Amino acid sequence: MPPSGIRQAVTFFEKTLKKVAISPNPLWQALGEKMGVELHITRAEFWAENEDSSISCEEWVQLIERDPDLQLDTKNGEYHAVWSGDKKHDDHWLEWFQGNISTKWPRRALYEKMLEIASTLEAKVQDDDGSVYPEEAGWSNPYEEGEKKQEVVEPEIEVHKEPTSKSTKKKWWQFW
Repeated sequence: MPPSGIRQAVTFFEKTLKKVAISPNPLWQALGEKMGVELHITRAEFWAENEDSSISCEEWVQLIERDPDLQLDTKNGEYHAVWSGDKKHDDHWLEWFQGNISTKWPRRALYEKMLEIASTLEAKVQDDDGSVYPEEAGWSNPYEEGEKKQEVVEPEIEVHKEPTSKSTKKKWWQFW
């Protein structure tokens, strides 16, 4: 179980993501695109506390070498890999960091690949708040192709200027 401080932060994050997913407000949707959701392949009870049960970088590299659909992509990081198993999309990536293998906003096909990798490594797929996704039906990306996504519209901002006065005397709060 994560410490209470982390749990509070994760709870806030989770509530914010729920607002993003159901809100018709384009500003919330834009925020959701920036924040993202990470899924982690981990052996730990909670992915962020994996000191005693981490996946080694050597295990990750060996798995990549054995899988013809995974290739190291070192221009994005020493343990960054791309997955070419989904012919519809070419933006699938996974990265090993501090004992976990993670990605952000995975499409369904990559999520299924993560389940396969987790099984091979005797691990599990878990999100940021510690929820475990043990089966193929467990994950859906609300922004995946085929789902209706509203276009983000920038709000108009009204700028109010103070009336100019002929007096050069500054107001009490103006220091410059």
